[in-house]
Amino acid sequence: MITVSTPRKILFFTNSEYGQANIILSVAHELCLRPDVEVHIASFPVLSHRIKELQERIHATGSTARVYFHPLRGISLKEARIRRIGTNTPTHAPSISGALRSFRRLPYYVAEWSGPEYMELYDSCVEIIQDLNAHGIVIEYFLSQAIDACRFLDLKFIIMTPNAPKDIIGRIQPYGSIFWKYPVMSSGIPYPMSWYHIPKNTFLTCAMVYFMFSSPKIQELVQYRQKLGLNNTIPMFEPYIADAHYLCPATPKTDFPCVIPDNVTLCGPILIPAVPVKDRDPELASWLDSKPTILVNLGTHAVYDENNACQLATALRILLDYDHHVQVIWKLKAQDDVKASLHDILGNYTEKGSARVRIVDWLDVEPLAILRHPNVVCTVNHGGANSVYEGIHTGIPQVLLPMWYDCYDYAARVEWLGIGVYGNKKSAPGVEASELVRALIRIVGEGDEAARFRAAAKSLAEDTRKYSGQVMACDKIMELARMK
Repeated sequence: MITVSTPRKILFFTNSEYGQANIILSVAHELCLRPDVEVHIASFPVLSHRIKELQERIHATGSTARVYFHPLRGISLKEARIRRIGTNTPTHAPSISGALRSFRRLPYYVAEWSGPEYMELYDSCVEIIQDLNAHGIVIEYFLSQAIDACRFLDLKFIIMTPNAPKDIIGRIQPYGSIFWKYPVMSSGIPYPMSWYHIPKNTFLTCAMVYFMFSSPKIQELVQYRQKLGLNNTIPMFEPYIADAHYLCPATPKTDFPCVIPDNVTLCGPILIPAVPVKDRDPELASWLDSKPTILVNLGTHAVYDENNACQLATALRILLDYDHHVQVIWKLKAQDDVKASLHDILGNYTEKGSARVRIVDWLDVEPLAILRHPNVVCTVNHGGANSVYEGIHTGIPQVLLPMWYDCYDYAARVEWLGIGVYGNKKSAPGVEASELVRALIRIVGEGDEAARFRAAAKSLAEDTRKYSGQVMACDKIMELARMK
């Protein structure tokens, strides 16, 4: 008699934005390559095209596994944010006034749904969970409704976060470390913190808590949820949920030192599978082969106005005049008139045939694939978690240009780790050409300092690769799923 094993169903819930969905898609890909696992992903309909791409990548490996997609009813957090504040991520300066302004906006940034909108998504999550009866449920950190649904149904769940451990467990660290040891989000305070930064950090930490819990918007949502039987705090405002297990794309050496509880697993960078550049775009691969290259990739949310784009272009022009051996690929969505201004600044550096600067609306290859090319010597990014961890994994020194919230934290991290430079420390959230070009020269120059950045980035990458990222995350998911 032949015994047929029952596949273990793993259900993922995620928001549809790249920064949140990437880690889920990466782990889903890895799970599909394992036997006796059935992968389900619940998200907003806009993610469906990326699910299709994921399916194609899985089949390209020779696997016949299928990813089952479950559309969520209701509006996404991104749609809700844009409707309310006109932008997905509002910029702010890393000053006291800038941080306070960001904290006032924060309730709308993390929980903009009205009561009925929130509960529509919650009901959709409950229905999907009940229909599937999965062995394991994995929830992307920012989708509070799915956490609420699991709690209502008294089910165990795993939280995957793209963020660093400090953002999750900072407030449970001993001796009130959150006030005097760790820079508060939005502040731009460096690490390690000097004694004269402590009063500012303490004040801003208290202010953030105050604005979060005194917000009329949040109080209205809490009251609406309570009327329908959800009496717990909105999960997004519980930085640490003791009865969940967390998977973080960090290692002990990539974050500020902290005590890691048993329900937090540090997996190392969790990365989307990337087809090598030479296989996806041979012409781009040939161009990358020609010179040391800087990748400028400011994420999907960062939108530069003409002034800041021109400041960045001016910095690149100065660098290219200074160093005749480097070239730049810059991913930038911009209007035609802005692009015309950039081409005027960069001149013949953008001419086809001999271009040392490529400005593209979109990259046909994954940024990670470009970072893995041996000629890439620097990544300029906005300080988003995924971008920073990709740079860490590939051992590429970084220049960070943060514009909001936790991106300022990552700027402090890369400077403390010795793997990069906070490139707009004086001009954030904007860019100033002379400040940026000094940062770039520190990274790509020929001096001892640039050599130290390269050595530190290489050393951290070697240590980080001891952690298997998505493989370790899958191992933990399957371990916990077997306990059901």
